Amino acid sequence: DFIRLNQDGSLDDTFLLKTVPGNKNDFEIDKDGNILIAGNYMGFVSNQILLRYKPDGELDNTLAQGTGFTHSPASGFTTGYFVEALKPNLIAVGGAFAAYNGTSSPGLILMDYQGTPVPFENNYDSTSAPIGALVNNNILYVTGTLSKEKGRIVSFGAKVLFPLIGSIPDHNIQAQSESSMLITWSGAFKGAEKITIEQSSPD
Repeated sequence: DFIRLNQDGSLDDTFLLKTVPGNKNDFEIDKDGNILIAGNYMGFVSNQILLRYKPDGELDNTLAQGTGFTHSPASGFTTGYFVEALKPNLIAVGGAFAAYNGTSSPGLILMDYQGTPVPFENNYDSTSAPIGALVNNNILYVTGTLSKEKGRIVSFGAKVLFPLIGSIPDHNIQAQSESSMLITWSGAFKGAEKITIEQSSPD
């Protein structure tokens, strides 16, 4: 499943990570060189969707996930679609799940490097399906089908921005093309009074 190459392109035989048990969807390298892998049935455990390996490829059991992830009622299964290493010392996992280690947090969880949930205002619901993400300038960009019950429907091709400095609950939504965004407003989006739509070219 995994190989590591030396600078001259030859295979690094010292790398211990050869095969990862489970179905892999995404992986990330954190600031310390650790390897984070998201998927489902990781380690052949039904509620485990995240594994961490040390830089040499050895399994890192210090990421304590407790009872793990609870399956999403909407999908009936548990899976991690993406994992992102954030600053300072945070991990974001997105996918089809309802809770993590007893903490209700559908679709998205923030945890520290020990696996402890980090509080944030999660406006997703059980119908959300965040499937991809990236980090740029300390902002987490998430794409997928996102919250219907909390006042918006965002179609595939749009993205929700989570500022990771200051107030995490402040969200922006950006379209990737003129036809990629659909937003409905029910007035139930917590802490918000209105939606302002600004037209701009895709970034």
